[in-house]
Amino acid sequence: MQQPHQAEADNKEQLVLVRPLDDLLCMTTLRYETQVKTTSSFDDERVETVVSDAEYQLAMTLIDETTSDEFDLSAYQDQYTVKLTQLIEAKVNGQEIVEAPSLEAPSVINLMDALKASVQKAQDSQQAKPAGTREKAAPKKVAAKKKTGAKSKKALAEELASPGKRKKATKRKSKTG
Repeated sequence: MQQPHQAEADNKEQLVLVRPLDDLLCMTTLRYETQVKTTSSFDDERVETVVSDAEYQLAMTLIDETTSDEFDLSAYQDQYTVKLTQLIEAKVNGQEIVEAPSLEAPSVINLMDALKASVQKAQDSQQAKPAGTREKAAPKKVAAKKKTGAKSKKALAEELASPGKRKKATKRKSKTG
């Protein structure tokens, strides 16, 4: 029987970074410069977009509320691998695998409604945490914003109802490869 052909990636040199991590040496595979797209390669896809002050403030609030100083990678799971493992185990146990019915196309939602819902969810989760687990810097951020003239939720809602000043921002489409 003939041996299967090994993939070319198995036989070529790789650029790696080796660094200490606790009591181990950790190796991370890096990409060569020719494999990474420059930001200027996306210039032809840039579209000038008009963003209202309320949209900008809402986006900044969302970023502030969802940004954390600490990152715990173990809090995230590869859902694809988990579901695939469950399917494989079910097949091994003799269960019949049935294809899920196709989903209907998702409804188009308003970006501002989605941002508001995300901000509300982030604020609710911050309020739901016990007092000892909240980030200590959060009260300072709120106080600093109030001093700089940041608008209240009510003022933001009023701005959304009436057209106001507009700021320009750049929107970039994702380009793979």
